Amino acid sequence: MTIGICDDEKSTRDLISTYIKSTDASAVIYRFVNGNEVLRFYRQGKRLDILYLDIDLKESPDGMVVAEKLKGRQIKEGIGASALPLIIFITGLPDRMSEAFGVRAFHFLIKPIDKNAFALVYEQAKTAASCAPQLHKNRFLTVNSAGARKTIPLTELCYIESKGR
Repeated sequence: MTIGICDDEKSTRDLISTYIKSTDASAVIYRFVNGNEVLRFYRQGKRLDILYLDIDLKESPDGMVVAEKLKGRQIKEGIGASALPLIIFITGLPDRMSEAFGVRAFHFLIKPIDKNAFALVYEQAKTAASCAPQLHKNRFLTVNSAGARKTIPLTELCYIESKGR
C-alpha cells in the first residue's frame, strides 16, 4: 500500500505515519508539506493508493484544489473520479465537509484525529484500495469455459460463478 500524507503541520504528518505503521508496517509512506508537492509527485508519474489531505493548507493550493486537480486528471485519463488515490480529508474545519463530496472523497477526519476513528477509516480504505480499478489495469483472468480458454481483463469482470468443477 502506497500512502501519501499532505499536511502543513509536521505533528499531524508524524501522528498519521505512526498510526499507519502501528497496523501496517509494510506501507510505503510519502509525506508532503504542501499541495504543490503532491501535484509534482503525480506529474512525475508516481501514484498513491490513499492520500490523507489537509483541506486548509497554509500555502496555495489548498487541499480541495489539489483533490479537484487529481480527480479531474483521472477523468481525462478515462479512469474515473472514484479511482485511486482514495482521498481522506483531514481538517480542523468540519464546516468544509460538504465540499468533499464534489471531489468524491473517501472519508473525512476531524482534527485532533482520534486513534480509533483513524483505524476504522484506514481499514476501510485499505479494503477499498485493493479493489480499485487502477490496481487491476493490465491484469487478466484466464478461465476454461465450454472447452475454450478465455482471457478476461479484470476491469471488465463483474462477478464469477462456478457450478460443479
